[in-house]
This record gives sequence, C-alpha cells and structure tokens, in this order.
Amino acid sequence: LAHHNHPFVQHKADLWAANLITQPHGTSREWINSIFKTALSRSPTDEERQRFEAMVSELAALHQVPIAEAMKNQLVWKDVAHGMFNLKEFIHIP
Repeated sequence: LAHHNHPFVQHKADLWAANLITQPHGTSREWINSIFKTALSRSPTDEERQRFEAMVSELAALHQVPIAEAMKNQLVWKDVAHGMFNLKEFIHIP
C-alpha cells in the first residue's frame, strides 16, 4: 500500500483539493457528495457521508484550522481527497 502515499498520488490529491476550494462556497456535505460522484460515480451512503463529515472536522483540528475556515483550506481537502483515493472501492475495479 506504499504506492498510495506516492508523490504522484499526493500531488493528485493536492490538485483535487485546489480545485475544490476554488468552487463557490458550499457545505462539506455538498462537497463530499461531489467527491463521491466524481471518484466513484455514485452518492455516498449515509454512513460514508457521516464518516467523511467527521473526517473534515478531525482534519481541521489536526491542521489547526478553525472549522469555519475548513471549507477553504487546501490541506484539509487534500487529506479528504487522499482518503477517497484509499477507499477499497477506488483502488480495486469490481
């Protein structure tokens, strides 16, 4: 699984985050829905949405970003995108 932390994957997560934070302000729920549709061509389940919303809050705390500023923080969304890249469904083609 070391390749999931490869600089190429990190770079792609960073690019995705950069694109997200330039979008009109939305909610974390809307952005999580968008990320799932882009990456997996489906909406997240309620459980997945809750996990990713909690992830946004945890990452904001980790990066010492006030939750009110998390929607425009590239580090937070880079880590969210990286989390998406590491989902089993994203990694393995059914």
